[in-house]
Amino acid sequence: MSRSTSPPKEVSYILEAYYPGGPWVTSPDATKSILSQIAQRSDVPVPRVLVSDSTKTLVDFDYLLLPHPSPAALPTRTLTTAEEWTLGNHLRKIHAIDNDWFGVPGEPSEVISWEEAFTLLLEALLDKTGTDDLRGTVKIERIRGALSRAIGFFLFDDVEAPSLVWLTGDESSVMEVEENGESKLTFLGFSHAVWGDPRMERVFMEEVKDIQDGYDENLFLLPRQRIKGVWYALFFALLVMVESEDVRRVENARLKVEECVNRLQLVEYY
Repeated sequence: MSRSTSPPKEVSYILEAYYPGGPWVTSPDATKSILSQIAQRSDVPVPRVLVSDSTKTLVDFDYLLLPHPSPAALPTRTLTTAEEWTLGNHLRKIHAIDNDWFGVPGEPSEVISWEEAFTLLLEALLDKTGTDDLRGTVKIERIRGALSRAIGFFLFDDVEAPSLVWLTGDESSVMEVEENGESKLTFLGFSHAVWGDPRMERVFMEEVKDIQDGYDENLFLLPRQRIKGVWYALFFALLVMVESEDVRRVENARLKVEECVNRLQLVEYY
């Protein structure tokens, strides 16, 4: 009598690679710590880390290995209105996770001023971007001049607590997972997380109403807050110029840099 056997259960994983060369590199261990803190200090769903490897013995880059809950998981797609609301709601919970110092996770420092931390991050981007990349767009001196003016008016001094900022995360960084018949969004992509100002979030730059409704707080109500939004849009555009290999994205980022710098020349601080 032949015994029927069931086909082996399909198992899949997510490999999150960390390549050197950016303005900063959040290590796999730092990301693992971030995911652990989110799991312990909030009810925001995040994947558990199966492997964190910085040895480069198997591959030529650092990586995290995460479980991929197939086949229920739906990868990158457009979120529904309800899911956008949930994203905003979870994002506020992530921002409630705080730290003792500002800056890049995994790099403990004594920086307790957001102004100082943001300046260091921006200067790192400018150093990586280089004069040649910005030639024909703006001069780095114009950016540094505008920053000095903003610092002179204490623009960044209203950030008292270092919040956990997802930074580059967006709709493509969440995955719908079904567990026990319940659908939920799992957050991925914390490789550029920062202890800093929640207004830096990439998702806020698109002004998606349902995400903002879910967040349940207008972070750009005051003129000074909206000016900071311009600074953070400039920061993100420089980051794209440094790290993206997509020619079109880089060109759009270059135009965004020019737009932001021109706007910052005209702002009035009060």
